[in-house]
Amino acid sequence: MEKEIGMKKMSEIMEGILGDIAKRDLSGKSRKEDDINHLDCYQFLDYFQSNYERIFGGTDTSIFQKVSGTIVRIPVMILGNREKELFIYGVYDEIGLYNVYFILSEQEFNSICDEYPEMKELSKYFRKNTYCISTYKGHKITNKDFIEIIDFCTTISRYKIWKKK
Repeated sequence: MEKEIGMKKMSEIMEGILGDIAKRDLSGKSRKEDDINHLDCYQFLDYFQSNYERIFGGTDTSIFQKVSGTIVRIPVMILGNREKELFIYGVYDEIGLYNVYFILSEQEFNSICDEYPEMKELSKYFRKNTYCISTYKGHKITNKDFIEIIDFCTTISRYKIWKKK
């Protein structure tokens, strides 16, 4: 009898958990632990590598330390006739992501825009004379924005590097 009561309680608990998950899915609300914006650079890279699959060669993703913070580097586009990769960098401090940038000269950026005119769409978020984005769509840049920019670059690229799993 005790075993039946224990199983019944466990069943009720599981139903409650599954019900909460279903309600959250239907309402579009997410709990903090479901939100990628709270991830640090290492967790973000784990998230990225768990949710995206490399479909074209190239350089691996990486994390390295600089005076400005910890940097996540992800290749997002193959340029020209497959001779160069464009990397996006996310800069993290102890609070989280605070900058996303490309290392480009103005000439290189204009060349990319010639090859991929859609890239000009991102330029409205760049700080003057740099290819650095600290605010995006009117708010401080977040991990979700970082993913959105990666997706945008990957989508317009002629040679796809990543696809969502």
